[in-house]
Amino acid sequence: MKIYIAGSFSTPENKKSLEKMIDLVHTHHKEYELYIPMEYKVEGDFLKDDGTWNLENHVWAENVFFADISAINNSDMLIVLYNGHKGTTGTAFEIGYAYALNKPIIAYIPEETIGKDVSLMIVNSFSGYMDKNGNIVDFNDNENERIKFLKKYNQK
Repeated sequence: MKIYIAGSFSTPENKKSLEKMIDLVHTHHKEYELYIPMEYKVEGDFLKDDGTWNLENHVWAENVFFADISAINNSDMLIVLYNGHKGTTGTAFEIGYAYALNKPIIAYIPEETIGKDVSLMIVNSFSGYMDKNGNIVDFNDNENERIKFLKKYNQK
């Protein structure tokens, strides 16, 4: 099964949470083939001696965008680090794009986000969640779990 790993790594806190989630997936779901955007390297880009990157920003950005779109298209599922309103618009886009493609979207939500404000559009797109032990709960198998999950958050 091909899994697209979505989540912000734009701050040290977010990156640490994302790395923890990736470790959980690696530990408990060794059979999954992961695409991790944080590890994607643009071909032909390198840091020059003067500290600047070889490729212009718009070239690099377009390459990253289309690589991620292709990876979502070719994935069987997304596992997403969702930390409420601390997330990025990039992660929100990945979730919305995957939802439009009818891809299952499994949430991993750090404990510090439970009970906080979240986007109703995001949390209602989830088809399940992964708990802190790496267990995946599929809402398709249990509507009561979906309702229990949604009641943990203040949706806005």
